Amino acid sequence: MAATKTTEAMRALWPARRWWTDGDRWDLMTMVDGMLPGLGELRVEEEMEDGMYVVRAKAPGIDPDKDADVTVDRGMVHISVERHREHVEERRRGFRSEFRYGAFSRTLPLPEGCSEADVIASYHDGILEVRVPAAPAAVSAAAKVPVART
Repeated sequence: MAATKTTEAMRALWPARRWWTDGDRWDLMTMVDGMLPGLGELRVEEEMEDGMYVVRAKAPGIDPDKDADVTVDRGMVHISVERHREHVEERRRGFRSEFRYGAFSRTLPLPEGCSEADVIASYHDGILEVRVPAAPAAVSAAAKVPVART
């Protein structure tokens, strides 16, 4: 009963909801992805951790040996993955999927002083992690600067 009241309240706030179906939502998501590049990009987290620049990319369901590529060049790290849709001849009646398939990539600038030589990439539990050694921050002593009268 509460769910029905909630649904009716939502319809009152947004009358267009009456004709909105899950299929319409999928069509809209597909259309928006095409109009706004970047929405289908690979999602990442970045951080500095123990002297390493770490990028984690959400990439569930891939085979890292075949479907992942990581390159570092001219101060940029490029990560690309491809998710393949399993071909199934017979679908269950009413089957619908919102999973995203295809090629996804992301290119990120490396922080100043990162070494492109010793990059490490690993894949675990749907997360592709790239670790790039960062140069230790230069330590400098504070210097008093005299202010002259002019």
